[in-house]
Amino acid sequence: MKRIIPFILAALMLAACADTIEGSKEGYVDLDSKREEQQALTDSTADLGFDPEGSAEYDEKDYDIMRLGMSSVGSRVYWLYGADGNKGNFMLDTKTDSLHRLCNRAGCAHADNSPGCIDRINMCCSTASSKGIYFVRDSKVMLFDGTEQQDIYMNRYSTELSKRMFPDAPSVLAGLLCHNGKMYLLGPNYFCTFDPENGTAGEPVELTDSNTYSYCMNDEYLFCSNENLELFSCRLSDNRITKLGDKVNGICTKDNELYYLKWENDIPCLMHADSSGENAVQLIENCTVGYIITDKAVYYQHFREDSADLYVYDLGSKETRTVDLSCTVRSDVPETAEDESIVYPQEQFHPRMIWNRESDKLYVIDELYSGKDSFGQWLPSEGIVMFIFKNGSAEFEIKTDGV
Repeated sequence: MKRIIPFILAALMLAACADTIEGSKEGYVDLDSKREEQQALTDSTADLGFDPEGSAEYDEKDYDIMRLGMSSVGSRVYWLYGADGNKGNFMLDTKTDSLHRLCNRAGCAHADNSPGCIDRINMCCSTASSKGIYFVRDSKVMLFDGTEQQDIYMNRYSTELSKRMFPDAPSVLAGLLCHNGKMYLLGPNYFCTFDPENGTAGEPVELTDSNTYSYCMNDEYLFCSNENLELFSCRLSDNRITKLGDKVNGICTKDNELYYLKWENDIPCLMHADSSGENAVQLIENCTVGYIITDKAVYYQHFREDSADLYVYDLGSKETRTVDLSCTVRSDVPETAEDESIVYPQEQFHPRMIWNRESDKLYVIDELYSGKDSFGQWLPSEGIVMFIFKNGSAEFEIKTDGV
């Protein structure tokens, strides 16, 4: 059952790009001419939930290429795309299903030329925590505590692979991974333990001789797949490396067991293995890397399918339900007498999915565009569309932020 609920998010739209706001200059909003709108923006700013002085709690998400910009702590989901996305960096409050900017500087236009605007900073391969958002920038580990960003570690280690790939910056980091309260730094083909409290790292462990795209962990093993689609495990007790298979990507762990996509005759199949990565069996045929496994279901798309169908595989009954997410989203436009309509999806259907454990909701999130220019490029984003599922259900609500 579909219920479409249009809504306007002041935190998103009242302080839009600097070149679209009358009276803005050099990345700032003219507060004299926009006082009422700026007050509405300030009123809508939410508590980001960070406590730098409290005990550390880390998001133990998968290092999945389809969810690199999503990270959760408690009921808050941090949706981070910075300058690489049209929307910037936001926090999704899953209790109210509302989006809020990370940047709350008075007068900030949240544009590329806005000084110090955290919305436009690329928080590469970020991991949220109760203390703030950890992310990597080149060879550095950074922490954004809700007010400012700071360097907490400089990596100086490199491998022969990273020297070949990044001759000008061989010690560049690829991301962060957390498990059981411990943090691990990820390089192009290695990892090492990291203590964010004192900014020290352990001895690096080289995993493969190729660039690694996907990582995950359980209590005993770190798993990775590389650009050659090879699957490896590293036993944490002695760092023993074992090759587990070929034609593999999209790996993750759930309840200490391993899941991954294995390509069979050009079709990716979701596999389920034990805690060591062995004894794999096929769970779902025709599945894409954006799949999400909750404690009740697997939400996934079919590979190379033009429709807007989402599939819900019930882990208990082993039955699959099909959900059609195609819809027409209406946006209120103050300058015109009529509403404008956007038909979703727009060309390819590649939303991002995330499950928030505390609220027990699954979000399917995508951007909306008003059309393309004369060169065939998408025009500036018109906002987002969120499909909100109760965990395990095939029914959903739709929320959009219009213009």
